[in-house]
Order: sequence, then structure tokens, then C-alpha cells
Amino acid sequence: MTDSVQIWKPGFRILDDSGDPVAGGKLKFYDAGTSTPRTVYTDKGLTANGSTIITADSSGVPQVSTVDIVAYTNTSDYKVVITDADDNVLITIDNLAGALDTSSYLTTASPLTMAAQSQTSNYPIVSADLGGVVNCDASGGAFTITLVAAATAGDGATLTIRKTDSSTNAVTIDGNALETISGLTTLLLTRDEGSVFLVCDGSNWHIQSSHNYGTYVTSTLATHQVLSTPTAYDATTPQNTEGDEILTAALAASSTGANVRITFEAHMEATVQEIGVFAFFVDSTADAIYSTALDVNTTNPSHLHMSTIYNPGTTTSVTYKVRGGPAAGAGNININGDGTLKLNGTAIARLTVEEL
Repeated sequence: MTDSVQIWKPGFRILDDSGDPVAGGKLKFYDAGTSTPRTVYTDKGLTANGSTIITADSSGVPQVSTVDIVAYTNTSDYKVVITDADDNVLITIDNLAGALDTSSYLTTASPLTMAAQSQTSNYPIVSADLGGVVNCDASGGAFTITLVAAATAGDGATLTIRKTDSSTNAVTIDGNALETISGLTTLLLTRDEGSVFLVCDGSNWHIQSSHNYGTYVTSTLATHQVLSTPTAYDATTPQNTEGDEILTAALAASSTGANVRITFEAHMEATVQEIGVFAFFVDSTADAIYSTALDVNTTNPSHLHMSTIYNPGTTTSVTYKVRGGPAAGAGNININGDGTLKLNGTAIARLTVEEL
């Protein structure tokens, strides 16, 4: 494609200082800063009616062979001298910008590619790895990926690290020396297809996006369970002595700043219409960290989904518990049934703790 720029808009006329048309006025073109004549054209492809001088009609409109025209020029800067019919100079304008030069632009589509490599043991990232993907297979054992120094990587450097196996072995991502990753000294990939996309700012690394990142534990109940111990439904905080324990799950966060999401879901029925109170507890702490209540029916199953975000503030293992019971104590609440197991254990109560 030829790079060209239109010199004037349609409707342009050569006018004198009084605003009157300059009959037979001339537009003379030169290379910028010189007296070297410059050829201009009447088409974008720069092939038609090439001339260094364009003459206007009696109304001051530039024409070629009595046809009103506009003119185009190439990428280099140019000069234009406007005169009257007798070549008396009316105005000179130099160093006008030519067309944008697109010769260095891509002319064909180029697919975006990222170099990928596979690792199965401890590996230090080097500069040549930046911008690529490190696929980590920890099926043979846990290992550590150590990031290159942020100053070496430079501001804007990127790296994707991905866990490709379904084992519980962790892939640890460790910053160089005391450098951090979104404020954390290390990251853990523990789940299949867990990945993080990291960006460097020249001093530390940051998580730009992630998938299935963080440790994850779940505990399930597929049998029928009766909740008979009352839990007060009033202005007080539920206590770990109220209600019955349903499930527990233990998880150690990767850093003291890491949050976890705690989720419990189950279906249930009551022997009499009853308010059910359910709460999350941490280790042996008496007060609940989160609680909710719902109306539990006698004939139609009620479904509970409760979730909260919590910061344990430690990297040691923490046991998370869910307890529940009837508020009035007039009847029992049955998990996974109405007195006996329903759906043959396929309706599973589940407690999940996930590091964020």
C-alpha cells in the first residue's frame, strides 16, 4: 500500500487578503527546505496527473483539465508556494508534514506465542524464561520454582507458572532473596491446573491473574445426621458448645496475610417446622466467626449454602468447624434426609476451605 496524505480538502480555493478568489492562482510544490520541485498527484496511489504546479480556475479552485481536484503527496515533508497568475508570491508554507510512513508496520497477522517448558524438580528461573510458561509436574514430589531477581527481570517482565498434575504435592513459587509476590514470600500451587500469571515491577513480583491458586481442603458427609442440640437464635454470638458438630476441615495457609474462603452446603428437613442455626468455628475458639439461620421445613427439603472470608493470621494448621442445631429445640433437624438417609448418599453435605 502506498503511503500518501491529502494536501487540501474538497472545496479549497485560493483567495487574496480580501477574501476574493485569485483567478489563475498557482500552487507550487517543493521538497521541504529546498527549491527542488515536488511532484504531487490527484490520487492516493500517487500515480495520476503528476505535476509540480497546480493551477486554479477563475474562481480560485485548483483544477486539472477543467476538473476540480485535490492533491496527494508522499511521506517526506514538503513546501508549498502560492502565487497569483503572474507568479507573484502570496504565501510560502514550509516543512509541512508528509504522510505517515507505515513501511515498518506488520503487513500480515502474527500469532501471539509464549515459549513453554516443563519442570519436575527444583528450578531457578532465568531471564530467558521470562514471557513464557513453566509447566510443573509435581507427581513425583513437591518442588520449588525460584524467581529471577526482580531487578534483573525488569519492570514489566511477565511469567506464567502452572501445575499440571492432580497430586497433592505442592509447587512452591519463591521470590529471589527477600523479594515478595503480591506481598507474600512464597506461593503454593496445590491443585491440578492451578496457575498464576506474574508481573514484575523491577523490585518485586505481583499476581496479575490466577486460576485454582492456593491450598484447598474439603470434608464431606454422605450419611444421615440428626442435629438435636439447640443453638440460640437471639442477640448473642453462637458458641462452640451449642448445636452439634457436622464437619471439620484443617488447612495451613501459605502466609500470615492469606485469606481463606469457608463454605458449607447441605440439604435438610425438620421433624417439626423449625429455625435452624448454623455457624463456623476455628479450632477451640468459643465464639463463632460466622453464622446464619434458615427456616427448615418438615415436608420439603431446605437447602443451606453459607460462606465467609476469614484471615487466620498464621501459617500453622487451623481446624475449621461447622455446627448447627434447632433454635427452639422442639424438634430435630436431619441432614441428608428426614429421619433416614435420602437419595442414597448422593446428596452430600460439604465443608470446603480454600486459600485465596
